[in-house]
Amino acid sequence: MKSLLLLLVCALLCHVALAAVVPEAANVAASDLDKRSQRKSTNKAKQLVQAPSSSSSSASVLTSAEFNCIFPGLANGQQVYSALISSVKGKSLGTSRPEMAMFLGQVGHESNGLTATTEYCALSGSCLTSFDGPGWCGVKTPKGKHYYGRGYMQLSWACNYQAAGKAIGMDLLNNPDIVASSVSVSWQTSVWFWNVNNCGAGSYASATQKINGALECNGGPGASNQASRIAHYNTALKCMKLPNNRGPTRC
Repeated sequence: MKSLLLLLVCALLCHVALAAVVPEAANVAASDLDKRSQRKSTNKAKQLVQAPSSSSSSASVLTSAEFNCIFPGLANGQQVYSALISSVKGKSLGTSRPEMAMFLGQVGHESNGLTATTEYCALSGSCLTSFDGPGWCGVKTPKGKHYYGRGYMQLSWACNYQAAGKAIGMDLLNNPDIVASSVSVSWQTSVWFWNVNNCGAGSYASATQKINGALECNGGPGASNQASRIAHYNTALKCMKLPNNRGPTRC
């Protein structure tokens, strides 16, 4: 009887001891899991910090400080800068600083330092209908729509509105005013025109030739406008700390 009683007491004491050990072991395991989880979270956070975003890589072609130097005092400067960087992603303008300087020189002239997205003569009415009609592509234009210069590159002619719209996925033929009213569309159409005409391939003078050569180059009636174009380009080069290694500036 005593032996049986001793066995029962021993079994009871062992059970209590095990019950006291198991929760402690469970806590250690939970602690280890928490630490591993914390390490994973920390590693993930480090990866997120270290991985360059597409916007930051595009921004390296032109910093916000450089943009503000070229175009000082813009009320919506940060919005305009951000929209520009977004519009050049995946394009040569997004990687080539010399080409970006050329581009900004040209749009700086065309838009009076990014302050005018509607052609002045259209506002006065003197050229309101000058760019209407089917143009070289024979497009049928909606009644009451006009295709004078809009955007930072002053996109003109119905054929260009149609082609640019198709490229950026918008109906600009029926809604040409958005090229002037939307900062994003102003940049997208400007970049489209620049790329489709291969403006960045040669010198600054050759870009002027492609943009407005008939009026400005070779002693044309608007030849004096080149002084403004060149001044804007020189400002871009200075602010970006670049030499002019793209050939002649006057056509």
